[in-house]
Amino acid sequence: MADFEAALGSCTRKRGGDPDIGFVQMRNRNADPYSIIKEIKDVDEADRMMFALYQNSGVDETEILDTIERLRIIVDRNVEGDWYMKPTEFKKAVGSNELASAIREVKELGITQLTSNKKIGKENARWVIIPNQAFEFKGFDYKDEAELFEEEIATEENAEMQYALEQEKLLNDILFEEFSLNIKLGYVGNAMQLNETQTLHSFLADIDGIESEYVNGVDLLDGATTEKEYKHIKKYNLAYFLDGTFKDNERKDENYLGGKRLISIDVDDGDYSRQDIENKLETQGLFGIVYPTAKYYFDQSARWRIVLMADKEMNKDNYKAVVEGVSRMLNLEIDDASLKISQLMGYPLAQKDVSTVIGTMVNVAQFKVKTPVTKSGGNKVVEFKNSSGKSLLDFDHAQARLAKEALEYGIPQGRRNESYRQIIMYLRDTVNNESLKDWHEEAQQLELAVRTRMAQDGLDEEEMELICR
Repeated sequence: MADFEAALGSCTRKRGGDPDIGFVQMRNRNADPYSIIKEIKDVDEADRMMFALYQNSGVDETEILDTIERLRIIVDRNVEGDWYMKPTEFKKAVGSNELASAIREVKELGITQLTSNKKIGKENARWVIIPNQAFEFKGFDYKDEAELFEEEIATEENAEMQYALEQEKLLNDILFEEFSLNIKLGYVGNAMQLNETQTLHSFLADIDGIESEYVNGVDLLDGATTEKEYKHIKKYNLAYFLDGTFKDNERKDENYLGGKRLISIDVDDGDYSRQDIENKLETQGLFGIVYPTAKYYFDQSARWRIVLMADKEMNKDNYKAVVEGVSRMLNLEIDDASLKISQLMGYPLAQKDVSTVIGTMVNVAQFKVKTPVTKSGGNKVVEFKNSSGKSLLDFDHAQARLAKEALEYGIPQGRRNESYRQIIMYLRDTVNNESLKDWHEEAQQLELAVRTRMAQDGLDEEEMELICR
C-alpha cells in the first residue's frame, strides 16, 4: 500500500503551492491500480489535466455483476435455453424498480420482457426472459475516444454504402426503362426517325457520338455572332428528340398513338443556376436529367432543360395535366409549347454538361385532368371567395401554394403526410388568427376539401386523424 500511495503521490505533486488534483474512476472492479499508475506516472505536468472518456452504461458494473449472481441462483424455468421469470420475481431479485429497468437496458445482457402474456405450463405472465449470455457477463468492454470514433466511422460507412446501393438501384430502374424515341435534325417539318428500343441510359451514352458525327452544334453556336445565325442553327442543324409512337412517324398531336413516358420542361425564365434546378428536383424527391439548352452555348445564358420520367404511359389529356402539375411542384413557369404532346425537345450537346438527380418517377395518377367548368353545376375545380375578394389559396405563402397544389393535383406518395400536415396547420392557424377573420369561413371549407383530397390520395382514416389531430 505504501508503494501505491507513493506512486500516486508522484502523480499529484504540488506546483506553486497548489495541488494538481486528478480523479480516476475505476468501473472494472478487477482492474489493477498499478497498471493505471504505470501509464500516468511519466506524463509531463502540463499534460496531466485531461479526462479519459468512457461509456456511461447508466448502471454500476458491480451492481450488474452482483445482480446476475443472485439471478443465477434463483432462476428455475428454462424454455428452449432461456430463463423465464415473472416480472415481480425479477424485480424482487434485482432489488428495485430503477435497477430492474436499468438492467434491461444493458444490451450486453440481452434481457427482454414480453409485450403480452404467454402461458408456460399452468402459469400465465408477461415474462422477463434472461438468456444464458447474461450469466457470461464479466464486465463492460470500455473503449477510449479513438476506438469509439472508429466504430462510429465504420457504422457511417456501412450506412453510406447501403444508401448508395439503394440509390443506384433506384437510378438504374429508371435509366434502363425502355421506351420509343424519335430523333430529328432541325425542327422544320414533321417527319422523324423512330428508334423503338431506346433507354435513358443509351440516350445519355449517344450524346457525344451524335454531336461529333452529325451535329457539331457546340462549335456552330460558339461561332454564331448574331441572333439570326443562332436561330438558323437551331432551326436546321441541331438534334431534337420526341418519345412515343406517332402514325407514319409524323409529328402531330392527332397522330399520337401512345408510349410517351418522358416529361420535358424548358426553363427559359429566371436566372436559375444548375444547383437551383437540382435542388428543386431533390426537394420533391424526383429523378431528373438537367442540361443547358442551345442558348447557353450561344451566349452563356442560364437556360436549362429538365427531362423526367413518368411511371406509366401518358395520353394527350393527362400529359398536359402532368406537365402543368410537375411545373407547379417545381415552381417553374412553362410556355404553352411544352404542353403539346408532339413538341420536339433539343438533344443535349455535351455529355459533360449533363447532370442526373436521383429520385423517383413522376406519379401520373396524382395529376387529375381538369374538367371544364359547366353552367349546369357539373364537375369543376372549386374556387373559394370571400368578402375580401382574395382566396387563401392566392396568398404568396409556401403553405398556400401547397394547399393549391393538393386541391388541384393531389400530393405525390412519399411526401403526403408532411405536406398535408403543413396545409392543415396553415388552415387552423388562419382560423385561430383574429386578424384573418375574413378568411375563417373559407379556411373551414378548405379543410373539408383537403380532407376529401387526402382520401382520394389513398390515406386511410387513421392516417388522416393523425395528420389532422
